[in-house]
Amino acid sequence: MSGNRTTKGSQNKSVSKPLIEPRGAPVPDATSAEQIKLEINVRLEEYKALRAEIVATLSSSHSTTNLTLTAAGSLIAGSTFIIQYHAILLFLLASYGFYLIAWTQLHYVHVVYSISQHIGQVIAPKIRDALARFGPRKNENFVDLLTWEEAGRASGLWAIPLHAARYLFPICAAIASAVGFVVNEAQSAGPWWKTYLLRVGGASTLFLLIYTLYLTSKVRSLTRTYVRNKQGR
Repeated sequence: MSGNRTTKGSQNKSVSKPLIEPRGAPVPDATSAEQIKLEINVRLEEYKALRAEIVATLSSSHSTTNLTLTAAGSLIAGSTFIIQYHAILLFLLASYGFYLIAWTQLHYVHVVYSISQHIGQVIAPKIRDALARFGPRKNENFVDLLTWEEAGRASGLWAIPLHAARYLFPICAAIASAVGFVVNEAQSAGPWWKTYLLRVGGASTLFLLIYTLYLTSKVRSLTRTYVRNKQGR
């Protein structure tokens, strides 16, 4: 009987202490940790570069807005002298300049939203995922990190004039300049080439207006896509 008990006891001990560890157990891997650190550093450097690009673009946009206000104020102040000295062509040239400013502002908006979309869809999720794998607390998603470029961007119809003011103002200035050219040129009598200039100038400003409105719709479509993607995350 004692021999049987001894045999059973030895069997129980052998069962309770397995000789082979089960596979799949978490084992610290120094190489993986270094790779995660390297990935985080590379992504952060890319993020810093894109953030600097956003800041520089916004600064250029603000400078362009100041240029637009200065040009519009100068044109309004000098409109009396332009009409008095029959330099009506300056109104047409000013409308061309304002359209160029509007295109520049649309380009700035396109650049900022494209970079923000790349940060929100590619860079930020990769960094959060790497931090969740490397951090001390597992399954933490770090959703509050790398979201500064989204701050202050309100969505909704009420916010459209706020976002679009930087390029709507030069568009309105261009329209006003073109109307000033057409009205004053039509009232002044002159040789045949002035009539030809009036037709060409009016047609060109109308074409530029249509093309600018088309560019505006494309940029607004990009911003709406960005807002929908941000709300879906």
